Amino acid sequence: MNLIDVTKQFATEENCINYLEAMRWPDGVECLRCGSKRVTRYTKAVGTRTRKNPKTGTEEIKPVPARILYVCLDGSYQFSATEGTIFNDTHLDLEKWFMAVALMVNAKKGLSALQMKRDLNVAYKTAWYLNHRIRKAMGLVELANEEPLTGIVEPTKRTSAASTTSAASAHATTRLPCLVWSNAMARLGRTTCRK
Repeated sequence: MNLIDVTKQFATEENCINYLEAMRWPDGVECLRCGSKRVTRYTKAVGTRTRKNPKTGTEEIKPVPARILYVCLDGSYQFSATEGTIFNDTHLDLEKWFMAVALMVNAKKGLSALQMKRDLNVAYKTAWYLNHRIRKAMGLVELANEEPLTGIVEPTKRTSAASTTSAASAHATTRLPCLVWSNAMARLGRTTCRK
């Protein structure tokens, strides 16, 4: 999925929640505490809350965005689709989270927090936090699998510099094409190069 598809498919908070719901509970929403299938979904309206500013001591009225919540009818437990995921306990919109994941996955050589800051129009601290949380989640996925880098491996055509020993150009280098085949140990540096 490319970045254009990600922005179209996950343009709203509700689309992101629906996707999370389908991925987490393919057979229908289950209570996270008791496992009951008797769960109702409702949208909590936009509201406000009063908060005391710690610096000035004055009370401020802060907006609270609308949220999609689930309530277990058996145990009266209230939860959200993001609970227990990397998206939990965050004030950042899910659209930005999904875009950050897409940027990380599509980046060939990784993505710095500074680049993510520019791409998502967020603060550096937020971008750094996103990067680390997504990388940690990717590492946990790899640890969960016994063989994380398995499957079909596609060769990529690369060029490597090789020095020539011809009399005409003693110090010149030429670019020789070679196919680089990566295997499951590619991250440890084991690759073979064949002409």
